Amino acid sequence: MTKPIIWVEGIIGAGKTELTKILCREMNYEGFYEPVDQNPYLKMFYADMSKWAFPMQMLLLHKRFALQKRVAYSAYVDGGPEGYIIDRGLPGDRVFAKLLTLQGHIEQIDWDTYELAYNIMHQSLVPPTLLLYLDVHPDEAYQRARQRARDEESPMPDDSFREYLGELEREYLLLLEEIYQQRHHWSRGVKILRIPWRNIDIDNPDRAKIQALVTKIRRALE
Repeated sequence: MTKPIIWVEGIIGAGKTELTKILCREMNYEGFYEPVDQNPYLKMFYADMSKWAFPMQMLLLHKRFALQKRVAYSAYVDGGPEGYIIDRGLPGDRVFAKLLTLQGHIEQIDWDTYELAYNIMHQSLVPPTLLLYLDVHPDEAYQRARQRARDEESPMPDDSFREYLGELEREYLLLLEEIYQQRHHWSRGVKILRIPWRNIDIDNPDRAKIQALVTKIRRALE
């Protein structure tokens, strides 16, 4: 038997990283986080999105693939934590790449190359035991992101950033529907929990709500 693997998904500002840390502490899991600080393209990308979108997304795809392979291997090893949590899975990265393509920042020929690599990688990946989607309205996610001064993730004008978060939510909801419909070979049997994560102080969440959430997650893992 392998240990559980959980993916935490959601738009920028949803609170994925904070929730991952909480769940790791409460459930004795090990967390693996987005490699944002190791992205040499980020500043150049926001200066010229059309020039750098494709190479940046390919870099992130490979980093995420390596991370998920490491987690899948660890899930077979005895000892250590009770399970593993990944702050955004490979399909979450694809949401961003797909949106950049729809916006015209990635050419169709490059998107086809991305899809080829993505599909090859997924053939050898262990799917999550459970996928958690943080259901947060884009306006609230916008406020959280701005309050936390995450300019390295979103140095856009306010109106553009709000619109971008709304488009990300749309693409994420499409992904969830595809998983429900088992349209991907890796999505068969994947359980999804949509977590209402609105009007919550993500730096100091209510203890009772966290305990109730942990109970719900443990039941879903049974």
